[in-house]
Amino acid sequence: MKKILPFLLLTALLTTACNDDNANSTLITPEGISGKWNLVNQRGGFQGHSLDFENGEVVWTFNSEDEIVAIENNSDGTDGINFPTAIYNYSMVTNEVSPESCDKTLNIEAVDLGCINIEGNIMTITPVGADMYTLTFKR
Repeated sequence: MKKILPFLLLTALLTTACNDDNANSTLITPEGISGKWNLVNQRGGFQGHSLDFENGEVVWTFNSEDEIVAIENNSDGTDGINFPTAIYNYSMVTNEVSPESCDKTLNIEAVDLGCINIEGNIMTITPVGADMYTLTFKR
C-alpha cells in the first residue's frame, strides 16, 4: 500500500494540473471584429521598432458579412505593415504554425497577420511567425 500511495498522489497531481490550451484563446466572432478600428501602434520586426499612429491616420473597417476590410492609410508608409488605401478580402484561417497561441489567424489577401485578441475597445493582432509586427487598434 505504501508503494501505491505515492503513485496515486502523483497521478492525482498530474490530472489536476492539466489545462485546456484552447481555454486561453479568445474566440473572435464576426460581430467582434466588425466595425472601424484605428491603428494606434505597430511594434516588432527584426529591428524591434515601435511606431505610434494618430487617431484616423490608419483606419481598418471590417465588414464580417462580406469578409472585406476597407483600409484607409494616411501614413507616410515608410515602416512595417503597409497596406495602401483599398478594399481587401480577409479570412480567419486555421493556425497551423503555432496552434497553442490561437485557433485561427487573420489573413488579408493571403498575408497571415497572426492571432487576434479583442478586449473591450482594444484589438491586438500578434504574429505567429518571425520578423512580423504586433498591431494594436482602438475602436
